[in-house]
Amino acid sequence: MSTKFFAQIDALTEAGKLRRLSGVFARFIATLGATPADTSPQLMLACVLLSELEGRGHSCLLLSELNADPAALLGWSGDEWRDLRATVACAGHNAPAAEPVTRGGDATA
Repeated sequence: MSTKFFAQIDALTEAGKLRRLSGVFARFIATLGATPADTSPQLMLACVLLSELEGRGHSCLLLSELNADPAALLGWSGDEWRDLRATVACAGHNAPAAEPVTRGGDATA
């Protein structure tokens, strides 16, 4: 897993944009992975988002809301979201940075 990704998570935490638990949860999940796919940057981002939104009172990660405007849902600037998403895309080598977390805009797909 990319140290740049976790450096960005740490910076967002220090800026008050994320709870410390969100980054710790993703790091914990990364330790459980037996294969590189188990610790993919996309999975680590999903762990951070799930933990963060749960801490804000959401009982699940609604992909349709996340897909519509992830920065607004998280209370981040567009640049903060794009920077983190670009890091995930670079680490994963399989998705352009501008592409949303979900594909096709349909959370059920």
